Amino acid sequence: MAYTADSARSQLIAGPLLSTLSSVDNNGAAFVTPQKSETSLKSRRKLPNITNSGPLLDRWGRIATDLRISLTDKCNLRCIYCMPADGLQWLPKENLLSAEEIARLADIAVSRLGVEEIRFTGGEPLVRADLVDIISRIHQKHPEVPLSITTNGIGLDKRATALAEAGLTRINVSLDTICRETFDELTRRDKLEAVLKGIDGAAEAGLWPIKINAVLMPGLNDGQAPELLEWALKGGYQLRFIEQMPLDADNRWTREGTITAAEIREKLSPTCSVQYAKHAAILLLDCGRSTRSVLPWMSPGSPSTAPNPWAAWASSLR
Repeated sequence: MAYTADSARSQLIAGPLLSTLSSVDNNGAAFVTPQKSETSLKSRRKLPNITNSGPLLDRWGRIATDLRISLTDKCNLRCIYCMPADGLQWLPKENLLSAEEIARLADIAVSRLGVEEIRFTGGEPLVRADLVDIISRIHQKHPEVPLSITTNGIGLDKRATALAEAGLTRINVSLDTICRETFDELTRRDKLEAVLKGIDGAAEAGLWPIKINAVLMPGLNDGQAPELLEWALKGGYQLRFIEQMPLDADNRWTREGTITAAEIREKLSPTCSVQYAKHAAILLLDCGRSTRSVLPWMSPGSPSTAPNPWAAWASSLR
């Protein structure tokens, strides 16, 4: 796949294939190679020995080294910014990738395309009964590759030990509030206790660091940010406020309904000293403790005009 100047398409392409593609598509082709790219790569990244297709590049010269694999479209919550109250029409089981197919895809990504880390998402990955098998297959073939999941945590307390033994490295937990009533309103389910039990189970199984992903919504949970931060610091979790994306099936998303990083800093500033991390798209919070909480830098001010340095370092392939 290639990006051409007149197609207005941006696609990932494999390095060693560029010469072959350029000999075929030589009319106005704008192939990107590390030599042509004006974007400097992270110095910490050392490309593995690529034997076939080479690293995945986009037209800005960024290398995709973090692969996200969606295991299912099903979920046991109905978050108002993600899914309708009645759910969606789920994909037939035969349309989902099998454990064998997922393991093969991961093997190709690591062996041939320079992928260095894999995260499993959904829907809710814990819905997959064969999740332990999937993790085990990939870990046995590539024990050096970190494997993680993004989960709502429900049922994790019962499976965390088995997942850790299979090769799971760490977890990201989606949790927007620790207030039971607010959680019920946001997710349409009374499951906060189950989520907290899942986080405790992950901690006991050694799945560190535990990262908490939180979405703030005006008038619902934005005033609870300091409380959520206090809870995360007490438990030693890395709290990250992430942007609400326009992915909801109910089409409720509006730009005016989002929270900027500047507004988050204002809400947290009475109890924390907020500063930017040098050369990184994050904010560091110093709350007078040894633990610091890391927040992705969404946009310092207006979402439409403020610079977002994270885009220059994006490395994920979904």
